[in-house]
Amino acid sequence: MALPILSSVPSLFAQPSEPIKRLVIFFQPNGVNMSDFFPANDRGALTDASFVGRGVEPLAAFRSKLLVPRGIHMSPRGFGLDGIAGCDHRKGMSCKLTAVGLSDDSRNYALGHSVDFEAARRINPGGVDPLVLHVGRRVDPADGGATDFVSYSAANTPYAGENNPWNVYRSLMGIIPGGEAEDRIVRRRQSVADLVREDLQTLRRMPMSSDDRMKIDAWLALVRDTETSMPGLCDAGTPGALGITGVDRYDGMSDDQVGSDGEFREAGRMLMRLSVLSMVCDQNRVSTIQWSRGSGGPTFRWDGITHDFTHHQLSHRTGRDDAAGADLPGIERMIGDIDRWYASRFAELLGWMDQFAEGEGTVLDHSAVMWINELSDGKAHHFNNLPIVIAGSAGGYLKQGEVVDCSRSGDYGAIEGAPHNALLTTLLNAVGAASEGFGDTSRGRTGEYSQIKA
Repeated sequence: MALPILSSVPSLFAQPSEPIKRLVIFFQPNGVNMSDFFPANDRGALTDASFVGRGVEPLAAFRSKLLVPRGIHMSPRGFGLDGIAGCDHRKGMSCKLTAVGLSDDSRNYALGHSVDFEAARRINPGGVDPLVLHVGRRVDPADGGATDFVSYSAANTPYAGENNPWNVYRSLMGIIPGGEAEDRIVRRRQSVADLVREDLQTLRRMPMSSDDRMKIDAWLALVRDTETSMPGLCDAGTPGALGITGVDRYDGMSDDQVGSDGEFREAGRMLMRLSVLSMVCDQNRVSTIQWSRGSGGPTFRWDGITHDFTHHQLSHRTGRDDAAGADLPGIERMIGDIDRWYASRFAELLGWMDQFAEGEGTVLDHSAVMWINELSDGKAHHFNNLPIVIAGSAGGYLKQGEVVDCSRSGDYGAIEGAPHNALLTTLLNAVGAASEGFGDTSRGRTGEYSQIKA
């Protein structure tokens, strides 16, 4: 909740003159079916034909707002090439958003913070933490390992995403669990205005114009009428426009239950909606949505998919958690089913962001939204030619509607010359979190990918 713009108290209520920029990370584990994931054309403009029969096919409607960088490899690299601790699954998780090495111990946590925390500290008002969400089973960092987390607030400090939509919703409403606000709003449904009356009266005693006093009175009346008013693009209908209904179903639901396979689909969609709500209402300008975990994943049995093995077992093509044995019949199709399912979820996220007009564009246009994976080929644990799709131009900073060669030699499968830390640097600069080189530049490099800049 926020007060209206008060022109005579600019130090307290100054508003940005330009549309807000936002960074969103959509993280998927276990790799993809590399044979048909990317658009059909490996360079150049995206067309409708680029998406037909491909893993990214559900994104065709957004082709003019998509950027597909090709040939980027993880940095530090897998296969022990850079001499860092941890197996390739652990590197794929903990290195992906940090671009640093891992601790040489049983947990192999990252030795630095992740790009979402870097961005949040620079572009969130007050430098508040990013909104980190986790679809699936939530793990306590004290009990987990590197395959459980992608976000890090500091070295050796993984940040466990919230997996219960009710807890996220409640935090966005400014309600402290167990506090007076929760009791009065959630339990007794009293007006939000009653909770802030004293603060409003204090504010009204400050020197200000009569126009600003009228604004405060008008705001108070609006809150009483709606009880859901929020700043900027928010209004009483915003939660409904995002389909945020029935979220109280998750009130009191245990982490294990909300993280079960049976809740995976609906909890994930609700968490995405809440992420968009936080952005539209400027509660948070940076969000990470982690689906499942490395070496894991649900057994997909919804939306026409009827698998008998977990995502990780299918990613190894054998129905096992190791790579032994022959490939399962129809395995390429099964992995492709999962790729398209995640692409459909990414498309939903983009659609919810794109429906909110902002300035001369939409919330999506002023954001950078990256879909990135733990691995490329799941069975081989490849770290090169990473499957990455970026939506939104961050207000015109990034190219749109193209597949772009980011490799050094034109060989998308190369294992050197195109470190992903430079992509993270580019994204930070795109959203206004200036950086010369994010992560371990000794194993990556400084600077941006000029190829993807508009």
